[in-house]
Amino acid sequence: MTLKRDVGDLLASLPPEEKAELLATLLMEMEWPIPDVVFQALMQRTVSVPIELAVVNEEGQVLMTPRKDAFFEGLHIPGTVLRDNETVQQAMERLLAKEVPGTVKGMQSLGWVELTRGPLPNQNPFRHEISLLHACYVDGKRVSGEFFSPGELPDNTLPHHKMLIPLIGKRMWQRRRGIHW
Repeated sequence: MTLKRDVGDLLASLPPEEKAELLATLLMEMEWPIPDVVFQALMQRTVSVPIELAVVNEEGQVLMTPRKDAFFEGLHIPGTVLRDNETVQQAMERLLAKEVPGTVKGMQSLGWVELTRGPLPNQNPFRHEISLLHACYVDGKRVSGEFFSPGELPDNTLPHHKMLIPLIGKRMWQRRRGIHW
């Protein structure tokens, strides 16, 4: 018998409260970083806190970078998920080092937006999230990826990023004019 089948048989024999206790015990035994399969399962069952970063060039175009994982293949704005016991600043530094290897300036926090899980344009098809929105500008040096005008995003753009990019642009415009929400 395989381990998966043995565990399945064990779980089938347990009442719900004992399953919950077993899961909690297993999760507390894990050290960070947790395996990706566990991380993805948790993201499907909890509200996540992504950090979304719009990198803008002098022409007002936004940086799109490639993404290929179990959930999506195409282009997206750089982003990451806040990890356990990590500050937003630490997550931003990790994001910049991994997805925006270049020089940026004028980092701005633009608030947050909630996306429930679902298929609509203003939803995330993968999970419920409270996204922390940020923007910055390219500081003359080339960054990896390709720039696109917000109104001309490629068809293979992550669907909820198509909604976030105009929202980020609007909040940047409001910030420049002293309008705060």
